Amino acid sequence: MSRRTTREYIALKREEYQSERFARKGRILDEICRLTGYSRKYVINLPNGKVRFRVRKGRGKTYTDSTRQTLVSLWREAGSRFAA
Repeated sequence: MSRRTTREYIALKREEYQSERFARKGRILDEICRLTGYSRKYVINLPNGKVRFRVRKGRGKTYTDSTRQTLVSLWREAGSRFAA
């Protein structure tokens, strides 16, 4: 299950979880655990909205665009000299 699909699924189950009685809430948690693979302790907090999904920023740029263009041109020039 992708991260986006998991979020959508949990959003649907959150509404169902809020409206159900105690006995049914346990079954909903079991179902979420089974489908997502998350631990039960983690899943208990999901329908209540206590856990927020982190959006990862990813790795930043190492080189600026002008530096990258210069390096690419140098690499191509060096490669053409060694080609047989």
